[in-house]
Formats: sequence, C-alpha cells, structure tokens
Amino acid sequence: MGNYFIRAFTVALFVLLFNNMQAQFRYGIIGGLNIANLSNSYADETFYKNGLVLGAVLDYNINEKTSVRFEPRYTQKGQVNRRIFIDAEAENKIKLNYFELPIYLTYNFTNTKISPYILGGLNFSYLLSAEMESKYLSFFSEQEINTVSNISNKSWDYSLEAGIGFEYKITSKISTLVDIRYSYGLVNNQPGMKNNRTRGIQFLMGYLFAF
Repeated sequence: MGNYFIRAFTVALFVLLFNNMQAQFRYGIIGGLNIANLSNSYADETFYKNGLVLGAVLDYNINEKTSVRFEPRYTQKGQVNRRIFIDAEAENKIKLNYFELPIYLTYNFTNTKISPYILGGLNFSYLLSAEMESKYLSFFSEQEINTVSNISNKSWDYSLEAGIGFEYKITSKISTLVDIRYSYGLVNNQPGMKNNRTRGIQFLMGYLFAF
C-alpha cells in the first residue's frame, strides 16, 4: 500500500510539472529545528531529541497560488530514552543523521504581501549515520558506564509530512518563509523492532529568490 502511494504521488507530480513548463522557478535556503522522536515501545520513558535542519529550496509556481517545492536537506533525528531495571538504569541517546529530499505541494491562500499557506507531501530520506550513546548506572555499586555504538538501521526511510506557514514578500523577487511541520515515518527502520518509526515537529525559516 505504501509503495503504491509513493508511485502514484510521483506520477502525479511529474504530470503537474510537464504540463506547466512555463511555471516560474524560485530557489533559496531553509533551516531550523527538528524536535525528533521514535515510535518504539521497548523503553520505559522516551523524550524528544532536538536536531538541526539545513538545506536548499527549489520552488516551481504552477499558478498564482499553487507550487511544487523540493527541499534537499540535512536533517538530524533520533530520540532520548530511559530503561529502568531492578538493579540499574540505562539512558540512551539515539542519533540519526539523514540526507533528505522532501517533495511538497504548496497552496497559498492569498497573493498579498503576507500570504499564509499549507503544504504536504512525501519525504525520501537516506541514512548517513546512526549511533547510540548509552549511560548505564548501577544502583548498588553507583558505577556509571558510558558507551558509544553504531546502530544497524535501514538505509532508506519514507515519511508523510504536512505543515502550515506564511510567506512574507520583501520585494517582488525576494520572500521569506516561516512554517511548522509534522513528519510521520512510514518505515520500521530498525531490524528486530516491531515499531520503530521516525517522528518529528519542525520549526523552519527560509528565503526564496525569483529568477
């Protein structure tokens, strides 16, 4: 079902682009904060992990209010979790670094100087690195052990993303973007886990420049 949705989305996207070859092209930069988590169920407590988002924006205006946006970017994901045993406590910080290519359909509600918009689409993510920092504390000996280990995660992740924001037109050729998004991972990305999908809330700001 997930693969069928991805193929259908990709075909619809290329139909839109090839039917609008005269669309205005804009480019820019974007960055911000990713408040990340994982949907695993093995930990006793889970906490969000803050990460960086930094990348570029390629925007095709299909018409005055609708555009297709590509955002090749670097994104930090992961989680902080805690497991409590009879004689000890373990805290793990999971660090996942991705190169991503989200593809969004964006709709602007107005053509005014300040224009609110909504966006939604698919995010294709390739894993660059995955590691876990662990801190193990024994209750009886009060001994603390710190380790760093690599994690065997799947190389590719796919997620559904949606958000709201606004575009402020500084000039006819330059705009700034501010938005908030939610990312819902579709892939169980760690072998041996029943449910280990990425989640994230992103607060982003960027600039667009028209040719």
